[in-house]
This record gives sequence, C-alpha cells and structure tokens, in this order.
Amino acid sequence: MNSLQTTHARHACPATAAPGRARGASVRLAAAFVLCLPCVALLSGCNILGAGAAMMESARRATPVTVEAEYVGLTGKSFAVMVTADQVIQAEYPEIVSKVALDATKRLTENANATGVVPAEVVLQFQFQNPRWSMRSPSEIAKQLGCDRLVVIDIRDYRLTDPGNKWLWKGRAMGVVSVYEADSALPDDAVFRKTVDVSFPDVEGQGPAEIPRIGVNSVLVSRFIDRATWLFYTHEEKYDPDY
Repeated sequence: MNSLQTTHARHACPATAAPGRARGASVRLAAAFVLCLPCVALLSGCNILGAGAAMMESARRATPVTVEAEYVGLTGKSFAVMVTADQVIQAEYPEIVSKVALDATKRLTENANATGVVPAEVVLQFQFQNPRWSMRSPSEIAKQLGCDRLVVIDIRDYRLTDPGNKWLWKGRAMGVVSVYEADSALPDDAVFRKTVDVSFPDVEGQGPAEIPRIGVNSVLVSRFIDRATWLFYTHEEKYDPDY
C-alpha cells in the first residue's frame, strides 16, 4: 500500500466509527429519558395531590361548624336575663346594659327552647326601681321576677381603646355569664359559669379615619352578645372564627 492509500485509510477509520458512537449516545439518552419518566410522573402526582389537599382544606374552612350548647337547662323552663356593669362602664357607655339585656333576651327566646321569659324591659325596670337589688340573693330575685332560671351577664370590662391611647381602636368586651336554678336544692349557687372575652378590630393600627366609633362599638357588642348567648343553644360558627 502506498503512502497515499495509508493516509486515506487512517482518515477513513474515524469516519466509519462515528455512527456507532452516535447510536451509543442515542441509546444512553433514551435510557436516561426512560429513567426520568417516573420522576416526572411522581412530581406531577405530588403537584396534583397538593392542589387537591389545598382545595379540600379551603372547602373545609368555608363550611360552617356546628357547635353544641354548653348549658341546656333553659329548655322547658322560664328565664330572665339580668345584665350588670360597674358605674365606670355605664358612665362611658350608658346604653350597654340595656343593649345586651334586650338582645340577649330576644336571642334566647328565639333559640333556647324555653317555655317562658321575663321581658328584658321588666327586668330593667326592676333594676331601676330597686337600686339595692344587687344586695339580694339570686333566689330572691328569681322569685320576684317569677322565673325558673336567672341568667346573669356581668360585664367586667368594656372599652374601645387601650387606656392612654385614644387614637387607635383596640376594643375589648369581657364578662362572666352565670346561671342560677331557682328550683334546685342550691338556688343561690351558680350551676353554670363561663367567661366571655371578645375583641375588635381584628387588624391593629386602625383609628377613626378607618372605622368610625359607632362601627367599632356596634361590632364589639354584637360579638359579645353572640358569645354570651351561643352558650345556651346549638349553633353554627366559622371553621376558623374571628372571635
């Protein structure tokens, strides 16, 4: 073989070997793609499961939750609601006692399955005409009002702002709800007692420019009445309540 043929042969060998290397690379690429398919499917499945779980959680939070009554002793009985608050609270919020008394009595009349009720106006008049009524025992008051159950809502804190800061709303209403059974062996001992504590607004840093005073007061007392009366009948609440 002459030098020209030898040189041609040396250059021809790489050219004939190239298709083999290309086929090998193609096989490896295909294998890698096949191996990656389960990973892609797994990731897709995780994304689908994650989206499904998020949708289920969203639906659950949007569905109201049924909450059972904590005290059912008003069923088949007559009752009266008596609201108390100290003079400092009544001086700043003179309507608070009558508002809670009227709305709470109405709510329980409609939902607590009682057989009788002493109208809130009668109870308020009794308190006004008997300034020393707080010195009487629960059994005496229940007897004078003519009811089987005396529901006492004692408002212990009611304010729209923190002390010393009248520029930002930070409302709080806190009280104790007690029940006395006039027909029990111990009519002067509370058979049920629960503290109710609510607040408004839910977002800090808001003042009169964002929410007027009347709006804060209205929502706060409404929330307090909700929590005070929900104790007596089965009701629905948000899955993640604001108050």
